[in-house]
Amino acid sequence: MGFWDKLVGKSETIEKPTSVESKGEGVFKVHDVFNITGRGPIITGEVLSGSINLNSRTNISGKNVRIIKIEVNHKNAEVINKRDKAALVLEGIKKSDVKNGDELVLF
Repeated sequence: MGFWDKLVGKSETIEKPTSVESKGEGVFKVHDVFNITGRGPIITGEVLSGSINLNSRTNISGKNVRIIKIEVNHKNAEVINKRDKAALVLEGIKKSDVKNGDELVLF
């Protein structure tokens, strides 16, 4: 019998959700920004709330920006959720448009 079983007196299973909503907003906190020649600006950071999908959009410095690639642990991803750390490849901006500490709202 584990600690949780002793605490509540019965066995409980907590399951991680297997699906997420495909629409909605996500807030992404920027930890670092760098540029890859021929690819464009890459931002690394963490999802603070919601979920973020490939091809999500936002406005940065008045420019319409789209996520063209999401990577988590060096693997491509279609969706990232709250607390996920990821790298995003952005289309439509320059490296100088985003800085460490920025929070992006993507939809």
